[in-house]
Amino acid sequence: MFGHENVTRCEGSLLHFKSDAPEEKWMLLPEHGYLAVSKYSVAIVYFSMAGCHTFLPLKSAFNENDYKVIGIGRVPNHFLKLNLEANCPMPKIATFWEKHHREIANEWKSYFMSRFDAFPLASLQR
Repeated sequence: MFGHENVTRCEGSLLHFKSDAPEEKWMLLPEHGYLAVSKYSVAIVYFSMAGCHTFLPLKSAFNENDYKVIGIGRVPNHFLKLNLEANCPMPKIATFWEKHHREIANEWKSYFMSRFDAFPLASLQR
């Protein structure tokens, strides 16, 4: 996932500041998901036709009094900011987190566990 080609592409898109980005400058998920949550200590809930995942910080402690959950949706050729309802169900944690997070970040998973458990139920109710 983080081979030389993807790292180069990630760097290029992170250094693009114009409003209209060509496709080669678009965010890559999961790569940018891990970068964003680790930099800003937020959770990102990502929805797309290819799959849904939650990205959690890899190396920062959870603070119940100061956390943020950001929703991002992918539709063809666009990313959209989603307004998530409080305590909404959340899809499973992206796989990379389980293997590479530091112990200090465990509380992120614990805090949202009931929301992860509710996600399959919410999907079936539609």
